[in-house]
Order: sequence, then C-alpha cells, then structure tokens
Amino acid sequence: MILERIKLFLFTRTIRKRPTSDEEWEICRKAYSEHYPDIEIDLLKEIDSSLGSKTLINNEIFSPIAWFYNIRDMTKNEKVDLIEDHLSNLVEEDEDEKQMNKAYDLLVKTRKEKILKYKDLSKKETLLGLLEDGMDLEYVDPHLKKDLDIVMTAVMQNGIALDDADESLKSNKDIVMAAVKQNGEALSCADDSLKDDREIVIEAVNKNCSAMQYASDTLKKDREIALIATLMFAKSGEACYSFNECIDKKFKSDRAFVLEVVSIDGGALCCVDEHLRKDKEVVLTAVRNNGHSFMDAHISLQADREFVLKVVKEDGSALQFASDELKKDKEIILIAIEKYSHFISYADESMKNDEDILRAIELKG
Repeated sequence: MILERIKLFLFTRTIRKRPTSDEEWEICRKAYSEHYPDIEIDLLKEIDSSLGSKTLINNEIFSPIAWFYNIRDMTKNEKVDLIEDHLSNLVEEDEDEKQMNKAYDLLVKTRKEKILKYKDLSKKETLLGLLEDGMDLEYVDPHLKKDLDIVMTAVMQNGIALDDADESLKSNKDIVMAAVKQNGEALSCADDSLKDDREIVIEAVNKNCSAMQYASDTLKKDREIALIATLMFAKSGEACYSFNECIDKKFKSDRAFVLEVVSIDGGALCCVDEHLRKDKEVVLTAVRNNGHSFMDAHISLQADREFVLKVVKEDGSALQFASDELKKDKEIILIAIEKYSHFISYADESMKNDEDILRAIELKG
C-alpha cells in the first residue's frame, strides 16, 4: 500500500515526475482507475513519447489523467497540439524540483529501512519501536496489527496510526478512544459504528474540532456536539466551515445557536439563514465582533437609519455597507468617524467636504 501511495504522490502532487517504465504506467493507471474508468494510458504514453525530451512538469498538465479525461473527446493530434502549445508557456525544472526529487528518494529509502527494521521482530521489540513512532504500525507484520497491545501503543503515540490497524480493532471502543484522545482526526479511521458513538465523537471534537466532519449524520444533528465544534472553529474565524461542512444545516436557522457563534466569529453571519440576517440582535452581535459582517446583513437593515446608527457606534467601518442614502447622512457619518477619521472614505462623495465633518476630522488631529 505504501509503495502505491508514494508513487501516486510522485505522479500527481508536488514532484510531478513523468512515469518512465511500464510498471510505473500501470501503477498510474490503477491509481486513477477508480475515479477515471475511461483512462487512456496508451494514448497518454504515445503523446508523452511524441514530445521527445520535453518534460511534463506543470501540475495542470501532468495531473495527468484528470486532465486527459477532461479532453478525451479530442483527437490524438488535437491533444498533442494542445499540450505542445501549453508546454511553450512552462518554466523548466528548477532547484525546487530537484529538491523534491531528493525528498522522494529519501522517502523510498526510509520506507525500505522501516520494512527491514520490523521484519521478524518479536512483539516486545515491535512495542519498543512503536513507542518511538506510532505511525510505524504500517510496517508491522500483519498478524501483529490485530494485537490489542501493539495497536494501543501505536495509537497512543499517534492517533492516526489507527488507519493501519486491523479492521477488527477499528471497532474496538478502547482503541478508538485512545486514538481520538491523541488526535481527534483519528475518528476518520474508526468503524462507522463508533462514528455514531456520542462519547467517542465528543472526545474527538474536543481534541480537534475538524473531527466533526467524520461524525455520523445522527451526531451532526446533536446540538451540544455541533455547538462545541462550531465554537472551536469560530475562535479561528472558521465557523462557516463548520456550518457548511461539518454540522447539520438545521443549525443555520437556530437563533440561540447562531447568536453564540457570531459573538465569537461575526463573519459567520454570511452562512446563516436569511431570517437571521434580518434579526437586529443577531446582526448587532456579529458587528460587535467584526464590523465587516454588516456586509452580510439583510438589505433592509442596511437601509434602516436607526439600526445603522447603532451599528456604526459599534464599528465605524460598517458605514461602507450602509445603503447609499445613509452614506449621505451626516449624523451617521459623524458617529462612524468618531474613533477613526479615515472611515470618511466610506461616506458618499457629496459629504466628504462637508464643513461639520471636516471640522470633526480636524479636531481629531
């Protein structure tokens, strides 16, 4: 498994090295066959050969199969012409590419060393090795991947090692709990039955909020867990990711839920249901955290004079999202520039030379 992973990385990621042997082309074909059943390896090899010494080093060109799949209805000559035209705009291999090739060689060498290290080791010797690096579980003899002590040692050192445990242990609650305590993302490797285990999921989410995306659909609807995850995302300004990718969509219309979230991440206002973007308390709470969130308030609130007065008191920068008519309102502008006079730039042009406004700016120095 690791060899195919390495070669797939070689073909499709940073290194972008073209296959050079029938074996490599076949691995390339297998790697892509699941997603691209109509893969045209023979044609790709023929086109590659027709380019002579030119190197396919651009990731857009040499994805490679995805790119050819998208143009599969072209004739062979059309494909060759397209590639040659594109190649004329590419830069040649540079020092970074060489360094990445060295990194690949080191990766292969390390893998060989790891395989030799764990070959024919006793259980005790294997345990000692896993204490140094839990991810070495991948190189352990298959029968030891079913051993509770071996796998527990590995996941306690690195939770993601659960991915290489025997399938029978991925449904073992003690093993999975240990894994998610070390790394919440290990939930992605657990059996589906434990992705539906509330205790496991709470532990995983408390460790890594991004683990929420791996929870069962049932637990994505669990308000307590969803709020834990979303508030954690909110602390780094990423609550929208939680709303859109990790939790049930029903929370976008949960007023109390949304109020808690926008108090920490005002930018999340853009992700909630429209009726809450009309809600004055919700919008004002978001603005207190981030004035730019007023951009996502409902247009009716952006044109509400009394409400805009409250908003610019909280954050003068919100003036830029007020209605055109209110950008001409002297009282609103004067409040908006109280703290920072440069917010005058958000006012209507007709007000920028107003005597009262210029005097207020002058007094601020």
